[in-house]
Amino acid sequence: MDKNDNFLKKNINYNNKNQNSANLIQSLNKILLQLHDKGYLAASIDSLTVSDSLYTAHLYAGDVYEWASLENGNIPDVFLDKIGFKTRFYSGQPFHYRELKNLQEKLLSYAENNGFPFAQIWLDSIRISDNEIAARLYMKRNQPIVFEAISVETDAKISENYLSVIWVSSPVKCMRKARSKKSAAVYANWHF
Repeated sequence: MDKNDNFLKKNINYNNKNQNSANLIQSLNKILLQLHDKGYLAASIDSLTVSDSLYTAHLYAGDVYEWASLENGNIPDVFLDKIGFKTRFYSGQPFHYRELKNLQEKLLSYAENNGFPFAQIWLDSIRISDNEIAARLYMKRNQPIVFEAISVETDAKISENYLSVIWVSSPVKCMRKARSKKSAAVYANWHF
């Protein structure tokens, strides 16, 4: 281990008692995931030795990776403002891949709920130097989907007020809710 025991106790939840060989690999992978999540992107198990049913894992943690910057590549400012993106959150801060994943999911969700259900998000111009990561965030919105009208064909009584509330909140949510109402035999014809 390139760190001391205090490092493990402070940064990782793990159980080193009564591990059988089947659970050991799973436990080691969980340790690596915890380290990666804390910004130790180079963390790895260098070797695993066995002696008289005693397993010893040689762990390399490495250094914490930080954001040098995460800049907007081509995403409209309104999208970034609505999800609370600020470049300062990604400058000199530890790199947490889950935060990046959450950012991408928020952008996709916002795009989906605002007429772009087939949007794509990716990082480009990625540079890694001296444990610092710099990248640009890009979006391809793809074909916009706009609903001009809803035609509900059913004998079930559905409040126009209900339809207007879910329609105004989001056409995509309205489509999902109409699909999920199978028990009420509600079918909607969507006109593009």
